[in-house]
This record gives sequence, C-alpha cells and structure tokens, in this order.
Amino acid sequence: MRRRWLYGGIVAVVIVATVFTFSATRVWSESVAHGRYVAAQQLAHSALLTARRDGLTPGELSSVSRYVGTLDRSRAPESLPVFGSARSDFYAREARGYGNARQQISATVRQVTRVTRMSSAHNLQKFRNDIAGARTLKLDVTPAGAVLNQATEQAAVAYTPREFRAVSARVSAADSALRSAIQVRQAALNRLVDQAGHSLPALQASAGQSVEALRPTLALLALVNARGRTDQANLDRQASAIASQSDMTTAAVGVLNLDQSIAAARKDITALLPAKMIVVSTEAQSATAYEGGTQVYSTPVTTGGPELPTDHGVFHIYEKIPNFTFHSPWPVGSPYYYLPSFVQYWMPFYGGEGLHDASWRSNFGPGSNLQPTDLGTGNYILGTHGCVNLPTDAAAWVWNWAPLGTTVVVT
Repeated sequence: MRRRWLYGGIVAVVIVATVFTFSATRVWSESVAHGRYVAAQQLAHSALLTARRDGLTPGELSSVSRYVGTLDRSRAPESLPVFGSARSDFYAREARGYGNARQQISATVRQVTRVTRMSSAHNLQKFRNDIAGARTLKLDVTPAGAVLNQATEQAAVAYTPREFRAVSARVSAADSALRSAIQVRQAALNRLVDQAGHSLPALQASAGQSVEALRPTLALLALVNARGRTDQANLDRQASAIASQSDMTTAAVGVLNLDQSIAAARKDITALLPAKMIVVSTEAQSATAYEGGTQVYSTPVTTGGPELPTDHGVFHIYEKIPNFTFHSPWPVGSPYYYLPSFVQYWMPFYGGEGLHDASWRSNFGPGSNLQPTDLGTGNYILGTHGCVNLPTDAAAWVWNWAPLGTTVVVT
C-alpha cells in the first residue's frame, strides 16, 4: 500500500514539474517573441517618421501607413494557463509584418527619391533653356541666373525628396516669373512688328523719329543738368544699333529697349527740367522762354560785348524791381561810366547782371552786341555792360511770366 502511495506521489511530482516546465517555457517564449515584436514595431514607426521627415507626402506613404496601422491595432490572443503558443505565434507574425512594412517604406523612399531627383534635374534644365531664350530677347536675366546657380549648387548636395523638391520649388517659382516676362516681351515684339507692317526699314525709321522727337527737350535739360547729355548719348547709341540691324526680331528687341530708355529720359526731364526757364544765346542774341520744355516766347536781345561780356552759366532771377534807376558802378572818367539810366523792369540773375528793358536802344538781335552803345558821356562800348537788354514789350512779357527763382541759362 505504501509503495502504491509512493508511486502515486512520484507521478504527481512528475506531472507538476512537467506543467511548471511547460509554463515557464511558454512564458519565456512569449517574452522573447514580444521583445522582437516591440523592436520590429519601433523600427517600422521610426522608418515612417524618417520618411516623413525626408519629405514623403501622406499620399506617397498611404498604403504602408495603413498597413502599419492595421498591425498596430492587432491584439494578442489569450494563452491557456498551461499549454498553447498562440501569443508567441502572434508576436512572431506581427514582427514579420512590421519587417515587411519597413521594406515597403525603404522601397517607397527609393522610388520617390529617384522621381524627385529626376524632376529637379528636369526643372533645372528647363530653367536653363528659358534663360537662354530670355537672353535672345534682351531681357535682364541676372536675377534668374543667380537663382539658377544657387539651385544647381543646392541640387548637387541634395539627398532626400524634401531637398530635391525644394530645388524644384525654387526653380519653378523663378522660371514662372521669367516665362511671364518672356510672354510679355514676345507679345510686345509682335505688336511692334505688326505696327511696322513687318517692315524692317519702317521699324528703324520709327525708332529714329522717336529719338529725334525728344532731342530738343533733352538739349534743354543738358543746359542745366549733365543727365540730359547722358540720356541723349544713350538714345543715339541705341537708335544707331537698331538702324544697323538686318534681323527684324533683333531690331524689334532694340526698339523695346529704346522705349524703356525713352521712358527713363522722360522721367529725368520731368524731375530735372525747370518748369520755367529762359535761355539766352549770346551767339544768336536771343532769349527764348520755355514752360514744361515747350517754347512759349522768343525775343531778340543785346548782351555784353567783347569788353564786358555777359557771363555764361545757369542762374536764377533773384529779384524783381520795377521802375529802377541804374547808377554806374564805374567812376566818372572811366570809359565804362554811364549816366543814370531808368528802366521799368529790372530782373537781376547774377550779381549786377540781369534782364531789363532798354528804352535807349533800338538795335536788338544778331550782331547788336558788337555795335556801339552811346553811354551819354561821349563814350561808347560794344553791346551792354553785361546785362541782357530786351525790347520794352518783351521785358514786360518776361516780367509778367517769370516768377522769382526762374532759371536763366546764358550760353
């Protein structure tokens, strides 16, 4: 009987030991499988995060993102207290799934990188071609060239889709602006060619006429500001280049650039040309009044002769005195002394030199500054003492028209 109980005890111990061993083995197996599962899951999520950081879009990662999401939502089954390896199998299967997801992510990254690299290279080449086309139309491509150089350097070190897309975005924005400029320029060229009846001589003649139309006003501006001479020289150079062209398109491009230069010259005229100015020519012995660059009045005058010439330069009427009597600054006995002289309109512009009427004078105009003037003392001088003598009616007109500060140019 005792032996039977002994055998029974041994069997029980063996059974308990076996159950315990199976249980420990199961726990250890599940723990190992779970560790591999967690590691695989983390690697897959890390790969997704890296892909997003590298610039892959949600759409490009949608398939594998859904797959990873499905794996994330899966839950391990319950294990029997003693037997069963369902949880271990689940973890092993899920780990393989996350591994497959990583492979899909890597493949997607490689594919998108290849596509974005090719796209950036295509956009760069397209930009280069458009810059070359813009140069033929004489557009300023300096800003576009700077963008191209920077983008080329950026593409040379790009590695990720995000970096390649940044190159494409930068180039595409600059190229879009450049192509708009090209379209505007081309449309303007077409209009010019149409207006000229597709005739090169007519186009060249029109350019020359535009320059000549501005020449008188720029000549006025040149009297008071060097910009007038610079603008005229620039327009003449461009008109000459257009006249020498044998190609219609090249000539039309030249006309467009000329139009821009003419517009710039007009701005200079508006900004720099006095609203009112009087030009006194000691050679022609004339005074011409201009308002807004347009001649409004002209009169013969008499200026200083060889002995006491009228100073040349740019001056301004600084005073207006009616009914003024001149008293000679030269002493009695001087060959330049004159008796007191009354004038109705005295408009000095430079020291003792100015515009005024001269009732004692009947000779005005060319050569009058070389004719003797009676000083009322028995002495004579050629012309004036340096003033600009006007006929009385002309002096009255200038007096009424010219405010203080009016520019007087003596040439």
